[in-house]
Amino acid sequence: MIPSNQQPHSNSTFNEQRPATASLAGLMAPVQCALNTVDGTAELRVRGLSMDRTLLLLAESGDECANLVLGFKTDATLPPIEPPHAGNLNIHEAGELLDRIAWIVLLDGAVEDGDAQAMQRAWERGGCLLDAEVRATTSVVSDTGGTLVFRSTDEELLLLVVGELLCNYVAEQRSQSITAPTRPEPGLIHALLSISGTLSIRPIETELYSTWIDIGINTCPHRSIGPADTSIIYDTVGHSWHGDV
Repeated sequence: MIPSNQQPHSNSTFNEQRPATASLAGLMAPVQCALNTVDGTAELRVRGLSMDRTLLLLAESGDECANLVLGFKTDATLPPIEPPHAGNLNIHEAGELLDRIAWIVLLDGAVEDGDAQAMQRAWERGGCLLDAEVRATTSVVSDTGGTLVFRSTDEELLLLVVGELLCNYVAEQRSQSITAPTRPEPGLIHALLSISGTLSIRPIETELYSTWIDIGINTCPHRSIGPADTSIIYDTVGHSWHGDV
């Protein structure tokens, strides 16, 4: 799925300094994702996906034996909380805890305190959380710039993440419930990512019509401020996605 000419960017972010000649479209790109291979593992960097939607997506994607392990940021200005939290978390009642989540791991099997502590130590030293426990299949780390960094042995799951990102974007543009739009088929996401591994979406390049939404997408691998070079259509009547890729 990852383009063969795509080079790893393990230290890349979405916060590059833009030139003074940046266009209005270039200044408005709240939805972005970039897929790379880092140390032999698929890595997806996403901006524009909320933590609560991420938790729900991971909870739905795992089988009945899978569990989520969460670690929290440490902040002296907030009430203390024991990181990491390896117990059950009611996602719908998480509230203020969502902003304090530093990392999430999807674990195949029961969670023990030792597993959680090993992942916490890996996060503190900036290591890969998947290396901390052999049963870990997917990890998510929240960086200081608001980007979520996914690493996973399951590339199909990463396609679902990008699909959720697009659903969220459509819902926001139409002022709807996020659960209203249907996710794109994995094949469409695969085709889009196969161009360069990078997608950037700007509201100024999105057109809303009575029965469909035309979403312009920039696939420049360096997240250029240039205009969209491809597009996809969301049919608001048939709840389906279409693209030329």
